[in-house]
Amino acid sequence: TVDALIVGHLDNANIMASVGIGSSIYIFIVAILNFLRMGTTGFTAQALGEKNGDRIRQILLQGIILALILSLFLGILASPIAQVAFAIMNPSPELYAGASSFFSWRLLGVPATLINFALIGWFLGMQTSRIPLYMLLTTNIVNIILSLLFILQFDMGIIGIAKAAVIAEWLGLLIG
Repeated sequence: TVDALIVGHLDNANIMASVGIGSSIYIFIVAILNFLRMGTTGFTAQALGEKNGDRIRQILLQGIILALILSLFLGILASPIAQVAFAIMNPSPELYAGASSFFSWRLLGVPATLINFALIGWFLGMQTSRIPLYMLLTTNIVNIILSLLFILQFDMGIIGIAKAAVIAEWLGLLIG
């Protein structure tokens, strides 16, 4: 990911390892819910083919509501899941502290990430691929710029990387 690329250029291997561990847990939790994108795409395309405007709007609303419900659910289960993952990985206390801080901050972006899944799926189902492109480009470019700024200029370390990603995810949602 962008996070690992940027921290890989720092002189501190613990920061890179902490970001890697925290990112792995975050990606595991969020990637499982990628069905929001694929399911929304299929249902929206069907409704578009039927020229059913009410159904199209209903699918979008259902996707967003489901994303919010799943975000709440993840908020409740994230800590126990992370504890199990940390127990399996068994990082040193220093890595654990960094990875858990990174992971905790990244959780603030879960609602934006999941709603983005639903929006991207909906736009693709509507055969409007430019908006998802703009969303993803914005998210990635802002993440890179803020990560560089927070790490190199403000020396925010692990928390800066996490904050950059969260801000980028929410900005991507605003574009959508």
